[in-house]
Amino acid sequence: TTGRGGGELLDGVSNELKRWIHRYKRHLTDLLRRRLEEDGRAAHEREDRRYRSRQGEVSELIKQSTLAKLTEEIQFLKQRVNQGDLFDDSGRLSEVERSIQEKQAEIDRRNSHYSEIRDQLQRERERTIEFLLPKRYAMPGDAQVFPVAVEIRLPEQRP
Repeated sequence: TTGRGGGELLDGVSNELKRWIHRYKRHLTDLLRRRLEEDGRAAHEREDRRYRSRQGEVSELIKQSTLAKLTEEIQFLKQRVNQGDLFDDSGRLSEVERSIQEKQAEIDRRNSHYSEIRDQLQRERERTIEFLLPKRYAMPGDAQVFPVAVEIRLPEQRP
């Protein structure tokens, strides 16, 4: 034996090992960035579809809600007032006018509420798609590669 320690044995492979680690680090960084970009695009599409679906649901709620029914009731009451059907009782006429005003106020309140929901949904969509997802799928630096151990195997010496 020459009496050299393990550190001296590594001197010969140290530079090559460093070059290999550097190449592997670049390769791993590129691989991770590509994967994050792919996953980020998929998440963007998924979130966009989800928010568009929610916006469609809100629009459908507006259609299906009693807004149409309230509007029809108002039209019916106005038609009756215009036709003179309710002129026989002036108290009843003011009650119908008050009912029309209440129904119109309810329509305005619901429209305002649905508009607020749509605006809030749009803000949340923009926040998620433009700010959260890009940060979630970004890689701020390079991948780190650390050799944990180096195993040196020497051929068995026979006496």
